[in-house]
Amino acid sequence: MDTSRRNTLSMMMVGTALAAGWQPPASADSWPARPLHVLVPYTAGGGTDQLTRLVAEQMATRLQQPVVVDNKPGANGVIATEQATKSAPDGYTLLVGVPSTIAINPHLYKLNYDGLRDVQALAQIAIAHFVLVTASGSGIASLRDLLAAARANPGKYSYASYGNGSAPHLAGVMLKSLGGAELTHIPYKGATQALPDVISGRVSCMFDVVTNVLPHIRSGRLRALAAAGHHAPPQLPGLATVQSAIPKFAVEGWVGLFIPAGIPAAVARRLEDEAVAAARTPQLRQRLVDAGFEVTGLGAEAFGRIVRSDYVNYARAVQAAGLTNE
Repeated sequence: MDTSRRNTLSMMMVGTALAAGWQPPASADSWPARPLHVLVPYTAGGGTDQLTRLVAEQMATRLQQPVVVDNKPGANGVIATEQATKSAPDGYTLLVGVPSTIAINPHLYKLNYDGLRDVQALAQIAIAHFVLVTASGSGIASLRDLLAAARANPGKYSYASYGNGSAPHLAGVMLKSLGGAELTHIPYKGATQALPDVISGRVSCMFDVVTNVLPHIRSGRLRALAAAGHHAPPQLPGLATVQSAIPKFAVEGWVGLFIPAGIPAAVARRLEDEAVAAARTPQLRQRLVDAGFEVTGLGAEAFGRIVRSDYVNYARAVQAAGLTNE
């Protein structure tokens, strides 16, 4: 075959591929050449959505390309996550992930993707602290009091949650299994339904995010017993952690960015650097603190370790709770 004919065939093949939607692999030199999209597994207006928009704004400035937030709610985050796994690994699609969508869902549902293999951790932006609370008039002054009372009176004490398989539910399961406490799970549809029953004393305690419980703690209607994470939330300095009584316990409501697996390493590093830098800007940090988050700005390696650890811990909690993979 002569050279001119080979060139003609090559051009025809490239043209056919482009017409079919094929994109050449991204390189660090040419990326980004068009807008980026961030998939959010929740509706617009919520805390995770607002955080994402703040980060997207900073990243757009740094990358000099629009960063578009696409809300893809539904199926407890499965719709957005699955779309991310099917996206081209070219650095133009990111996913917002939280423990329920990344570390819990794979143990509750039969999915068309692998949450650890098909997406990879890029950067942890912030955490929303969970706090264990009880009614101020409950007579329980500390976590150790609760554990001792629950052990001595099996079936008497209970804990509320947002529903089966939610992070507060599984935090309670971990408290029971690791702390040896007999606590009955009372599921609700959400915090707005659960908190009144905790405040009134109809339910003994509950894990909830600090932004939900802080007004009631400050008003004296709730007592904070312990922080669920590795340290106290900034809003409640000095609060003991569950870890101080149960060393293996840790539950944190992280919010992070993920990317489809297989993105060129140089592009992934650039994305990681820009996401971490965006999270650490003073303007963004203060706005997130005002919204109830604690900014972390962790890179892919550190965040990946947290995700993998939570994945294993939640798998054990789901099994201990007797929840089925549907």
